[in-house]
Amino acid sequence: MPAVGYGLWTSLLDCVRESAPGVTRSWFSQLSPGEMSGGILRIYARQPEHLAYLMRHARPAFVDAARRVTGRLMTLEFELARNTPELMPQPRAGGRIDPPDEDDGFSPSVLTPDYTFEALSVGPHNRLAHAAAVAVADGKGAYNPLYIYGAPGMGKTHLLQAICWRVRQKSPERSVLYVPADRFSMGFLRSSDHFRQDEFRRRFCGLSLLVLDDLHRLEDRERSQEEFFHVLNEMRGRGGIVVVSSDVPPSNLKGFPERLTSRLGSGLVAPLDAPCYEARLAILVRAVTLKYVDAPREVQEFVAARVAGSPRDLIEALLRIDALAHSTGAAVSLLIARQALGDAPRLSVGLTVILDVIRRRFGLRAEDVVGPRRPRSLAGPRQIGMYLARHMTRHSLQEIGAFFGGRDHTTVIHGVRTVARRIEGSEEFRNLIEELRLAILAGPSCESADMTEDKSGSPPARKVVAGSR
Repeated sequence: MPAVGYGLWTSLLDCVRESAPGVTRSWFSQLSPGEMSGGILRIYARQPEHLAYLMRHARPAFVDAARRVTGRLMTLEFELARNTPELMPQPRAGGRIDPPDEDDGFSPSVLTPDYTFEALSVGPHNRLAHAAAVAVADGKGAYNPLYIYGAPGMGKTHLLQAICWRVRQKSPERSVLYVPADRFSMGFLRSSDHFRQDEFRRRFCGLSLLVLDDLHRLEDRERSQEEFFHVLNEMRGRGGIVVVSSDVPPSNLKGFPERLTSRLGSGLVAPLDAPCYEARLAILVRAVTLKYVDAPREVQEFVAARVAGSPRDLIEALLRIDALAHSTGAAVSLLIARQALGDAPRLSVGLTVILDVIRRRFGLRAEDVVGPRRPRSLAGPRQIGMYLARHMTRHSLQEIGAFFGGRDHTTVIHGVRTVARRIEGSEEFRNLIEELRLAILAGPSCESADMTEDKSGSPPARKVVAGSR
């Protein structure tokens, strides 16, 4: 099948930009044309969120542009590109980055336009790593090396590429190289096979900043590890900065020599943790703001409370909801979201987390909530705790009763039923329970001062539950 030529593809993109500026995004330059046959043109996107945006918002603009450029009616199919080349900065005017040679194993490509500091949602889960990355990019941090680690999908590549973007924009005199560890290893081994190690090493001479992504992929690659160790020493010896990302901290790297892990741990080691509720919601708000998906606020809140895991997991959940809505011809709604995420992984909640939120919300001590005392002022918060424990944990009635002061299962059943009746009869009480549920899902790292007391200093929820029986 014939592929679209460069000239035709460039004309098509220019036509989209001119005719639909409101739809156009900077990352359109990263799209790749596929074959054109039988009146069908395939266009490939690199990112799932880009694919969702194209299907939802950009199809009419591309169809119209294709018709104008080719002079005939065309049908478009957007697909996710497979086995796309690794990302790496291209040469910039006035800078000192040369285009990589094909023989050294590096493939020239572009940084993802969305991977900037401005596009990153910052919260307790990534604040340290973000601050350190900004400092390095601005030339103010003495962290060398800067080692950022976290599980897949937590935003390591986003942070590393954001450093490169910031350096390009604000410090064009500094030379920076971004390279995935796989490409580093490939380039070194290829140069070794052709007796061109000196040429490979010269690529790192004079660099101000080396950014190496996914270091853990060098596991058990002894020769590549040895070469990186020498590059790291050479960079540090002349004042160059090295930034590294991995799935695990230096001490947990397997198949790496101790001297390399020790050197990597000698700088700043910054973790990327799973985002809390507020951070998850901020990530989803950003995705909607960038128009990847149109989702109302209640759907964003539902996804933030329902989906455990990384920022990538959240975006994928939002895309699943959008895909289901698109396939059924319905608008994105809470009902569609519940159907789409029926099997999504739930967050794990412990009884101690529930207890901590309850005591803070009502201004009580932990021993008051789980103790033997039975005053009316404690009955309401205690029953709410039992209700939340019953609906948010896998503990049995007996286990819940034992936790809340050694009470039997019939007491727990009574408390759960009492709270359920109050939820049905009072919108204010229902909102209180939902507020507590979200605070529990957020976890202790995201506790807000607003959850403990109002501006007057008195527990805000006490009047709502004082009448519980």
